[in-house]
Amino acid sequence: MNSIKVSYSQFSPISLLEKLKYHYDLPTDSICIFFKSGLNDIYKITAQGNSFFLRVSLFSVYSTTQIDEEIQFIHHLRARGLSVVEPIQCKDKSYVLELDAPEGMRQAVLFRGIEQSPAGGADIRMKNLGSLLAQVHMSSLSFQNHSTRPLINETMLVEAPTRLLAPFL
Repeated sequence: MNSIKVSYSQFSPISLLEKLKYHYDLPTDSICIFFKSGLNDIYKITAQGNSFFLRVSLFSVYSTTQIDEEIQFIHHLRARGLSVVEPIQCKDKSYVLELDAPEGMRQAVLFRGIEQSPAGGADIRMKNLGSLLAQVHMSSLSFQNHSTRPLINETMLVEAPTRLLAPFL
């Protein structure tokens, strides 16, 4: 009998936590909940008053190499003093954990949570965000790694999704 293909699955937080404890130095009393779905699935892990967020990429969107490049860029930004997330290494010293899902391999990265809320009103927060984005763009000029990740452009944002939807219109 032919198997039915799966295009999207969601991991059980309890089962996922067991896998995470094997690959990361998480305390035994850690708790994992499904937090949010969007471009990625996000799971929140709470352990001894600390929060971590596991970002699980959707199947076949990015390769492990592309996500490794993203982690290198995050380290590049952190080395320049920018306030960006902190990726957490697995016990084997890698940053990307590959998870076998029914639809195929999905990549996950664990990040340390940031507990503070942005200060000030909406106008101040938007100004700070704009400043951070400008610093990220300026820092990208000195980043020496050439990405294999496709550019985010009109084709990726408009044309490709339109081609996928066209048969159903």
